[in-house]
Amino acid sequence: MLLSITTFISSLVSLIRVATSKKQLKGIAKSITAMALSVVLFVAGFAQGIFAEAALSVKNLFNSEYSMVNEDYGVIEDSEQEQERADNNIPKFVKKDFDVVAVADYYGEIDKVGFIDKEGDFVIEPKFDDAKDFYEGLAPVKIDRKWGYIDKTGEFVIQPQFDRADIFSSGVAAVRVDGKWGVIDKTGTFTIQPSLENPIRFVDGLAVMKSEDTGKVGYIDITGKFVIEPVYTYAQGYFSDGYAYVSKDSDFKIQGFVDKMGIFAETPISGRAIGALFSENLVPVYKEDGRGGYIDTTWKFVIEPIFSRVDNFSEGLAAVQPQEEEKLGYIDKTGNIVIEPKFTHTYPFSEGLALVTNGSVLGGPYGYIDKLGNYVIEPKFTYAYSFSEGLALVNIEDEGWGFIDKTGKFVIGPVEYANFGKFHKVDGIFDRKKAEVSELEIK
Repeated sequence: MLLSITTFISSLVSLIRVATSKKQLKGIAKSITAMALSVVLFVAGFAQGIFAEAALSVKNLFNSEYSMVNEDYGVIEDSEQEQERADNNIPKFVKKDFDVVAVADYYGEIDKVGFIDKEGDFVIEPKFDDAKDFYEGLAPVKIDRKWGYIDKTGEFVIQPQFDRADIFSSGVAAVRVDGKWGVIDKTGTFTIQPSLENPIRFVDGLAVMKSEDTGKVGYIDITGKFVIEPVYTYAQGYFSDGYAYVSKDSDFKIQGFVDKMGIFAETPISGRAIGALFSENLVPVYKEDGRGGYIDTTWKFVIEPIFSRVDNFSEGLAAVQPQEEEKLGYIDKTGNIVIEPKFTHTYPFSEGLALVTNGSVLGGPYGYIDKLGNYVIEPKFTYAYSFSEGLALVNIEDEGWGFIDKTGKFVIGPVEYANFGKFHKVDGIFDRKKAEVSELEIK
């Protein structure tokens, strides 16, 4: 519009000048033509300005309404806000010292896996395709379809070369190469060559193994040598507090516990004790009539078999279901009920709190109780895990996974499109009693 005004003024000046010249008609004609053109440009520019102002007003009004809909109903977000929220969900990589980490996979926003600390910062960059927990200073990670092992610096100490890889336990780890499983040490050297159909995990330096000669099972050391002879038809996969449950016949008539020296102790129980773990010098077992109690290393009942269900002791308490009761409570080591049976599902105490629900095992709601049976974190989580290193991994439907502290406050998340592992010490030791079911699977 400024250009049209300038043209108009220039044409007017030209008209005055030619009026005094000898070529008046020709000059006047040119000036009049220029003035007419400038008037057209002026009008067009003015209209364009009005249209632009109107369009800007409409845009501002739309943005205002847009924000209002977002604020009032939470159903619309502009791309900048959405991107900002996504950026805020992704932790930053921070170089700092740490001794506790968890696997973190923000699959909804980045396509790589890394490790976070308890403040929620990435302390090992998300650059892996998959990862498992740290144990004994090393963690198995996957990159370019192969597994290797990193230390806490995030650098490979065993290069990616395996098709599958398990955590380190007893200084060794099971790995698969070309369809066969073997066992490596922390240098990546095979202590058992890839020759096994199924993976094994060592605990206390021992792993259960079936003999090709006898068809029975015993226990091998990390070199593959039998140190507890294969004379059993069944042997528990892991030692716990120095003992493992075994049976010498397929009918479980001759059963008991074997220690790490291979000494077998037959027990007077008549029911199977598959899955029984020694913990705090006691192990839960069932009689043939289905009643359960607890025996110690004298192989006698120290807590009489009067319960319909008995679980392992942890921090001095064990979950039980009394006969004639439909729900579970907790007993102490004298067998006295100290937390009344009022829960449908219970878990061992961990760091002073126990995960419980009075609802469904799938969907909860889950909460946490203290040793008096009082809720310190109300049941509101769809899924949850026991506390580990001061934090618990929990899920709220439609909000996602995150970590809470012992007040129930979220300190990380929740994040809808993310998966996490539990927090572990980088140099921690695998403990069967504290492991979740998912952590027992070797894959």
